[in-house]
Amino acid sequence: MGDNKITKSARTNGVNANDGIEQIREIIAGRFAQELQRELEKVKKLNQQQLETRTERTDSRMDSLESYLNQEIQSMSKKLSQLSNLVTERLQTVTSDLEKIQATYNSKMREVDERMNQLHDEQRRFIRDQVKSIENQSKRARKETEDNFRAEIEELSVTKASRSQLSVALREIAHSIETNTASGLGDDSEQNSN
Repeated sequence: MGDNKITKSARTNGVNANDGIEQIREIIAGRFAQELQRELEKVKKLNQQQLETRTERTDSRMDSLESYLNQEIQSMSKKLSQLSNLVTERLQTVTSDLEKIQATYNSKMREVDERMNQLHDEQRRFIRDQVKSIENQSKRARKETEDNFRAEIEELSVTKASRSQLSVALREIAHSIETNTASGLGDDSEQNSN
């Protein structure tokens, strides 16, 4: 009987001992879980702070880049406007000069016609030849002047197109930088979470 009591006591103590070990395990595991939770919260906060810092830096850089691009575009537009105004002024000046030349030419032609009526046939032929030569020279000079100004206008158009292409390229670079920065932030977040 005494042995049975000892065996029952040992069984009871074994069960109690197992319960105690389980409780100790739960306490240790609970503390470990709490400690792990605190560490995870710290890591999350640190990642969030780094992400916010990088986002602020990226936003700041993008704002600076956008401001710079806007300034460059405005500067280019202003220069193109000035060039366009200059070309317009030159064309107006040339047109005015050509009109004066034409008026002078017409006046001279009338004078020549009046004089020709008074001259002999030989003198008339000579004068006509001279007038034709002057007229041809005037036409050539006018054509050369117009061709030169057309070439200048085409050059200015090409310059304007090149600057527009440069503006588009700069915008595409800015967009590419923004895309690369955003994908770089995603990679950094994945590495930090790992």
